[in-house]
Amino acid sequence: SIFDLNISNSSLKKFLLHFFGERFMKIHHVGYLVNNIDDAVADFQKLGYVVSSSLIFDEKRKIFIQFLEFNPTNTIKNEIVSGGTRIELITPAQGCELFSKRLKSLGSIPYHICYECQDFKEKILELQAEGFLLIREPQVAPAIENRQVAFMYSNSIGLIELLEIK
Repeated sequence: SIFDLNISNSSLKKFLLHFFGERFMKIHHVGYLVNNIDDAVADFQKLGYVVSSSLIFDEKRKIFIQFLEFNPTNTIKNEIVSGGTRIELITPAQGCELFSKRLKSLGSIPYHICYECQDFKEKILELQAEGFLLIREPQVAPAIENRQVAFMYSNSIGLIELLEIK
């Protein structure tokens, strides 16, 4: 188990316990910041992903979002593959300077990992106590069934998103 690991770095051990301890958090999706959603969809389809949502406009953040999921059928062996990975493609709309600047300087990149968590508000407080920075107060995510999300940042791992479980 995670508790039996011989990890000398206490910060790493605390981080792992947060994510794999009693209040298990599972990965909901990996967010990719992309220049063009249609081009990104085409390339992800080459890797076996299928579109799993309509194109959604998030008015508050001025971004377009589309979800993809790994195709659950292995076409080579014609078998069902479980545990498909979900990808969130994000591209800025006109007037979204923050994402536009990132795209201009970095190009299309993986942007964040989103974790679903049971005790959403408590998890935010726990991670803040461990040195994570809450980027902004939790808000509703129209692309994810209007569930609450919070973005947090760590110098060691970058940006993560927490997603409440309803």
